[in-house]
Amino acid sequence: LRNGSSKSCGCLQKELAASKKFIHGLSYHPLKPIYYAMLSRCYNPNSNEYQNYGGRGIKVCKRWRDSIEYFINDMEERPNNQSIERIDNNGNYSPDNCKWATQSEQCRNNRNTRLINFEGKTQCLKDWAKEFGIKYSTLSGRINQYGWSIEDAFTRKVRHN
Repeated sequence: LRNGSSKSCGCLQKELAASKKFIHGLSYHPLKPIYYAMLSRCYNPNSNEYQNYGGRGIKVCKRWRDSIEYFINDMEERPNNQSIERIDNNGNYSPDNCKWATQSEQCRNNRNTRLINFEGKTQCLKDWAKEFGIKYSTLSGRINQYGWSIEDAFTRKVRHN
């Protein structure tokens, strides 16, 4: 150190080595598996889910693709038992199109869900059944099996035998 041939007693070498290994400090972050699963669905043709995401043209916004840190900051803390959901399921993964949702919310937001508009409000049949206090199977049967109009299905009283 005194004659200038060395800049450190060895501590500097350890610090430099440690700083090269340290990328973002998020190796064990709970959102890391969600982030990489999202990328895999969209960009890995070998992923089982690729056909429903990347194969349909669903992408991850550049901001999130460039950094897991942005993804974590934008999505914030994940509530218990919730997963990432795209609000518009034909849209890309981005801060303005993603939220945390329960399994039940996720099931209602998919390509196969039939949305029904009644009196200016649009929602799925399960939500209408809950709102009117009618069993889902009753409403579904009225519309799909018996061919009732939406208005009749929703407004006619249920007979109890």
